[in-house]
Amino acid sequence: MTVAGGLRSWFKRAPSLPQRIPLPEITSFTQHCTYGPGSRDPKVYSWKTLKQVYKEAGAVVDKGPHTGLFGYPLLSTPDGFYRAWFLCKQHCDELVQQIVSQEEPSIHTLKLFDDLSNAICVYADCINFIVGNPPDKKISEAAWNCAMSAAGYVEELNTNQDLYKAIREVSLDRNLIEGMGEEDRLALFSLLREMEMSGIHLPVLLREKYLSLTAQLHKDGAVFTDLAHKPVKLSFDILPPALRGSKRGDYDKKYGHGEYLLHNSGSDHNMPDIREFTWKRYHAHSQERESALLQLINTRHAMANTVGFTSFSQRELSPTMAGSPETVSQFLELLKSELEPYVKQEVEHIKHAKAEDCRFDTGAMELNPWCGRYYPGTLNSQYNISNHEHNMFLDQLDLGNVVNALNLFCEDVLHVSLVVEEASQGELVHKDLVKIAVFDERDGLVGY
Repeated sequence: MTVAGGLRSWFKRAPSLPQRIPLPEITSFTQHCTYGPGSRDPKVYSWKTLKQVYKEAGAVVDKGPHTGLFGYPLLSTPDGFYRAWFLCKQHCDELVQQIVSQEEPSIHTLKLFDDLSNAICVYADCINFIVGNPPDKKISEAAWNCAMSAAGYVEELNTNQDLYKAIREVSLDRNLIEGMGEEDRLALFSLLREMEMSGIHLPVLLREKYLSLTAQLHKDGAVFTDLAHKPVKLSFDILPPALRGSKRGDYDKKYGHGEYLLHNSGSDHNMPDIREFTWKRYHAHSQERESALLQLINTRHAMANTVGFTSFSQRELSPTMAGSPETVSQFLELLKSELEPYVKQEVEHIKHAKAEDCRFDTGAMELNPWCGRYYPGTLNSQYNISNHEHNMFLDQLDLGNVVNALNLFCEDVLHVSLVVEEASQGELVHKDLVKIAVFDERDGLVGY
């Protein structure tokens, strides 16, 4: 489960339920992230000027009073992140207490579950986004710690016996079930299924083991992701001449003492020797990455086994349309058989492109892994539209026109409109972002 999506995956919002309740003490946070501050009159920009907004980066970011990220003042400092999470968790605990203290099952129980889902997702959605797009290192660290805390809290809720008992009593009340709409019933049974997938039925010791493995899984996934994108350090002395530049001192100053940082496989480079060198070095065996991957796989497998599944894939696929790993394998085999003729045809085109490129070097005709991006890119440039036609389309597909078309589509199909609104100082994580309000024709402002 993801931090932002874990709880929401089993708290499906039923549209027939009353409007969500904002968090106490942090109403502005919920308003900005869920509904927006409906009390103030936003300064609205027409879509015609949106293109200019992007060209003049920051033009609407530094106006108005100073606030925190997403318009929530607490999200302006690292300490504020921890304070916001404390308030969010405090409110969630109050909702949990209301749910488990219900004397009889009722539709209000499901309503409280929905409020609980909203309370944690409003916070987790923001934090999860900031983890991937941090404005600075200190904020990044605070967001990461809060995200891990939120993830652990979600799993605690998933394995809370009293919560499970409360929602199960609702599911066993035939009169309540018959009086629910289809959306409510889907939300109810989705909730039950997700809690059972988290081992709610297990003895205490096994539930504690599951929670421990879930926390470990989040850490293992983060470690592997970091290592997967970690640049490869190379000694300057082993670099091909084309990568060395004319002066060794330039590289020493830029990349560190006698080192070159390889950030990607370089398989789209126009020089074949560079493609081969960088691909082999970037994809060379790394014991550190392999150990992290094995740790991730073992933790996933142990977690799935703990709650009664034979594999992690079985656990993840059981509530989905696919249902099982076998169904996915069958689909992939079918997809392979359908695509194989087209793939063979494309491979022949790539071979022909390489033959043209290496016609003076008969020993370099064979396709290699490091050819995978360069030659398809060459073919695309040959078969695509001309530069003149390309520029002609770009003139018609500038950002303002594209978003205007998207807005018209949303109005006709979804009955919502998109409006650019002025952002306050500190509200956006980057100056190139633009704040867009989403208005429902019936309910008004629903979010940003």
